[in-house]
Amino acid sequence: RLKPDRQTTHICLLSPASSFAELRESTAMTRPALALIAGVWITVLVHPCSSAGGLSSQQPVDKEVQEMVDGFRDEVRQRMQAKGVNGEFTKWEVKQVKTQVVAGINYFVKVAISDDECVHLRIYKALPYMQQPPQLHSVKVKQDVATEVEYFQPSEALPEFFA
Repeated sequence: RLKPDRQTTHICLLSPASSFAELRESTAMTRPALALIAGVWITVLVHPCSSAGGLSSQQPVDKEVQEMVDGFRDEVRQRMQAKGVNGEFTKWEVKQVKTQVVAGINYFVKVAISDDECVHLRIYKALPYMQQPPQLHSVKVKQDVATEVEYFQPSEALPEFFA
């Protein structure tokens, strides 16, 4: 572990067992920096299957994820129709979820929109201290129901969905 002297503004490297009081005493960190560190630790604790930057294995679909995805149904429909893609859904059901821990959480979600078609959503949820709602980052359309949701770049989705 590295600790700076009182004259510097370097951030020290601490083990997860280090206390925030020790962190505050050993560095000249600001409250936002401390909140960021706390948020990352909380995110990793809440999503233990995810290593920072890597895509998790399939997560169970819970009520919280379904409600978050439900909030994007109209936005997805409107954007698809604006691009000339049929945005009429006979269903809207989360089938699969994977997560990626970044400075927040990226959710990669497979949503069934009919019996034989899905869309894949990439949703970004900021760290709790930022107090921001989830954001629809990008959407892959015309996905087969058998296709597993995976990490995807914005270039692989509809351009108007980029953040």
